[in-house]
Formats: sequence, C-alpha cells, structure tokens
Amino acid sequence: MSDNHDTLYHSNGEAEMEGAHDPSTDEETILTDEEYGSPESSLEEVQDEEIADYFLEINGRLYASHGGAPYPLPVDTPENDRTKANHTILKRLIGANHRGPVTAVLAVNVDRQPRVLDLCCGVGTWVKDMSADFPHAQIIGVDIVPLATRYPPTNVQFEILDVNSPLRWTDGYFDLIHSRDVILSVCDYGALVNEAARTLRLGGLFLSVEWSNHISLHPSIPGDVETHAPASTHFYDTVNHNLATLGVNPDGFAAFNLIANSPHFTSVTVEQIDVPIGTWHPEEGLRQIGSSFRAAQKRLAHAYKRMLLTAGMSSEAVDTLIDDFVHDLYTTDGLMMTVYLTSAERV
Repeated sequence: MSDNHDTLYHSNGEAEMEGAHDPSTDEETILTDEEYGSPESSLEEVQDEEIADYFLEINGRLYASHGGAPYPLPVDTPENDRTKANHTILKRLIGANHRGPVTAVLAVNVDRQPRVLDLCCGVGTWVKDMSADFPHAQIIGVDIVPLATRYPPTNVQFEILDVNSPLRWTDGYFDLIHSRDVILSVCDYGALVNEAARTLRLGGLFLSVEWSNHISLHPSIPGDVETHAPASTHFYDTVNHNLATLGVNPDGFAAFNLIANSPHFTSVTVEQIDVPIGTWHPEEGLRQIGSSFRAAQKRLAHAYKRMLLTAGMSSEAVDTLIDDFVHDLYTTDGLMMTVYLTSAERV
C-alpha cells in the first residue's frame, strides 16, 4: 500500500475461498484472460485478520455476510471463475473491453487525470484490463466484499462499498462509470442510475452491461424455445420469480430502459449480442465461445441453489430443476442468451 494514500485496498479473497467446493465441475474449459489514487477521505485499509468477517460459509459456498444488497449468488472461487469467463467471452465478441466513445472521454488531459469507476468490480478483471489500456487514468473498483488484489497497478484502487448506498464521491467527479452484471446486486437500479449521473461530469460516459436472464432460440431453428428446451424455460422462470421476491428485476433490457428514460443522459445506445450456448454454431470461434458459455451457465445454475432452497423448494426439487436445465444445455442446438451493452452521455 502506498504510504501517501489513505486508501482502502482489498485483500485477495481467493486465499480464503480455495476450500469452497464447486458442485458443477465441467469437462469444458472456461476461457479466461491472462492474470490480469482516490480523493482525500477517511477510508481505512482492511487488515488481513478482518477479511474473513466479510464472508459467510453456507453448504460449502461463500456468500457476502453484510450489507443491503439482494445479491443471491456466492462470492467464492467457482463463481469468480464464472464471471471472469463471461468477461473473456464478451471481450472476444466485441474485440475490446468496452463499447462507446471511451477513448475520447478518457483522452490525456494536461489539467486533470481522467477518472473511472467500476461498480461491483468483483475480482477486478475489467479494472485491471482498463488500467493497461488507459495507464494515464485513475481507475477505482468497488464491491461489497474484498475480492480484488491488495497490490493492484499504480493507477488502480479497490474499495469496499455497497452500491445500494449513496456513492461517496462529489458531483461530477468521474469521467466514466462502468456497471457490469450489477442488476442482481441492487434494490433500485433507477436510484443507481441517478447516482451514476450525479457523480459523472457533464459529457461523461455511463456504460452498462447486463444479461437478459432467459434462454432464447436462434432464428434458424424452427419452433420456439419453450418446445425445444422446456427445462431451460422452466429453470429461468423459477429463478426470475424468486429474484422478483427479493425485489430484483433481472432483465438487462429493463436496465437499458431506465438509462434511456433518464433525463440525465443523452446519446443512449444499446447493442444486443446473442451469445450461443453450446457448440452448435457453424463458426469455430463462436463454437469455442458457446462451449465456454455453456460451462458458465452450468456453474450459474448451481450458484442459484441456495436462493431456491431458501425460497422453500426441496433439495430434490432443486437438484431436478438444475439437472434438467443442464441436460437441455448439452442436448439442444440453437440456445442463446442476449447481453445488452448500453452507452450513455451525461447531460
């Protein structure tokens, strides 16, 4: 830790999580990339002996132990591997770490250092990639649990922060705010959009990446997804119903609508990418992506197990729901899931 910064750096949670059992071991390899400054404040460094206090072990999986987030998934090594796989999948699909006029927004400025905030950063994969792409920018990653490295690049800072609370920065502080896979972590996404708008400078950029959270069928396949993959439809209907009881709307397109309808943003664009699930696609590159995404979906299904049990389903019913879903993933061609990439300019 730098001696001249009163900054909260997160210790690497991986050390505390290596013992977590992954019930969804895959024969497929999940794709991963190579291993991948703040305003004055009263922040304090998290000490090594405090790390365990942020986690709660339930049935061999680790969860966040505190805060107001409705997030239902584990925060352990298997889950972090899944989110890193999704990062790599998206990076391969779009050929970059972002969409939108990011290079212009983060251009070198002799008067001030460009500032970036990544909400719910997890282990910090996107933050570290962006720190290499924009070494002149200050990049801050926040999450409710300490998952990221204690020794980040010199232009990176990690903090513990619940995004359901007001952000601690002053109005117009950031040039870019990035929000990826955040929708399961917030009670009120509209309030988060407003906080992003408040802390962005005029002309600053808000980037959102969220998934549809339901399975669809490629147009080349006749019929509908309910007929071809009924277990997949049933799985996500069940998951989304239980998410709704937690106050979460898991639809990524709904997140785009909240941004598009905000009076604080203009030039709002959304790119919809259909990501294949499985190895059915004729293009080799997309077959590799589909194989990795299928493995990630299998892990995600097991990650939802605690939420489903807590909702009152029996262990046998949950296992059947997950097993039938995974069977669909491995036996049905044409399955896809849509990801929405939104870019919006602060006005």
